[in-house]
Amino acid sequence: MRVDDSLRRGSPRRDGRESARSGTTAPRGYRGTRDVSSVSAPRILVIEDDPSVISVVEFVLDMAGFDAVFAGDGGTGVASARQTRPAVILLDLGIPVLDGYGVCAALAEDPATAAIPIVLMTGTAESASSERLAKFPIRDVIVKPFSPKDLLARVQILVGSGG
Repeated sequence: MRVDDSLRRGSPRRDGRESARSGTTAPRGYRGTRDVSSVSAPRILVIEDDPSVISVVEFVLDMAGFDAVFAGDGGTGVASARQTRPAVILLDLGIPVLDGYGVCAALAEDPATAAIPIVLMTGTAESASSERLAKFPIRDVIVKPFSPKDLLARVQILVGSGG
């Protein structure tokens, strides 16, 4: 599991625990012991800047055996998508540097990333229903706060169907 250095500056949880691998905070009781580096696990790129959301997503993906890559801003996220070619991208619309709309546009312009399925993670479903998003490969929208089971089910469907 890899994490962009910009995430390491996130605010710690009240209890002060941090995930050993990523610098993000882990949910209570999470040990972060699964090592997916030696297996061919589907790669999921998470472009999100909220440490609490990152913590939950990291836990869910790690426990399910996915190879999760994290980026804390849109610019880093686009670069990571081009470099790592993930099976699915989980994207927050309200991220710094380059917002979610800009990320979608940049990925759509590059033939190497244009077909990667995107799951939007947003505070309101209305923000994801914009005509600006209609031309991008957005396969799903998940409204925060979301159920970890719901997130996992949506990712597994996309990975299982090949996007």
